[in-house]
Amino acid sequence: MEARVPEKLKRILDLLAGLPDSLKTAFLLEYAEKMPEARGLELESVEECQTPFALQVALDEEGRVQLAFKVPESAPTVRAFGGILAEGLGGLTPEEVLAVPDDVFRGTALEALLTPRRTNGIEAALRRIKARVRALSERAR
Repeated sequence: MEARVPEKLKRILDLLAGLPDSLKTAFLLEYAEKMPEARGLELESVEECQTPFALQVALDEEGRVQLAFKVPESAPTVRAFGGILAEGLGGLTPEEVLAVPDDVFRGTALEALLTPRRTNGIEAALRRIKARVRALSERAR
């Protein structure tokens, strides 16, 4: 499978890159507010994150990926990761999500705003999402 950045995620990263530094924090806060809240018990913790970060991955009736997260209100940057992942990957097919490069955030404006530990955390979340998508799509066959 060829690695590919989905258009929705690329647009978010390109928009962030084009903003002046003074607006980047506000941009991230918008995504923190957009983060879909996880409900129920099927949460998977991302232990690599220094802030508590749990995710929920599902396939909807059409077989498209849906994401939700549980992150403390006191962690807006980490909530922004959830919002960006949900908007950038939500609604895609499993194949499209699985084709996203694990290091998609490396060399982007998002990485420039984060500490290396935070970058590792969002990459770990992406890997966890992809593993859940793979398992769900295999079960659906």
